[in-house]
Amino acid sequence: MCFASVCRAQQELIERQKVEDAEAKEKRSKFSEDVRAQIREKERERISERKKYFEEGVKLDEEARQRQLKLEEVKRRKLEELRLESWNFYRIIRPHRCSRTRILRFFRFQKRDFCTFF
Repeated sequence: MCFASVCRAQQELIERQKVEDAEAKEKRSKFSEDVRAQIREKERERISERKKYFEEGVKLDEEARQRQLKLEEVKRRKLEELRLESWNFYRIIRPHRCSRTRILRFFRFQKRDFCTFF
């Protein structure tokens, strides 16, 4: 073999290695970009789930507040009706301050009917 053919063979080998290295680098770059894209997508999904979770919490809080307002309105209306019917308003509002006997006398129930009333 002559020196020129050995040089040419080495040059071809170097060129092939460069091409292979460039292809390998391109594959690694594409793979790492794909992994980063997957990470970004998962992060977006997690953020979206957290937003949904907090929105659901806010929605539940609003529903609870609406139920409480409705209950307060019903209580207020019932107490107003009782007041208009001239019941003893103080004893209706605060029965725990009255003795059981006074409550029974007030409502004119027999003792056995007391438990069914409340």
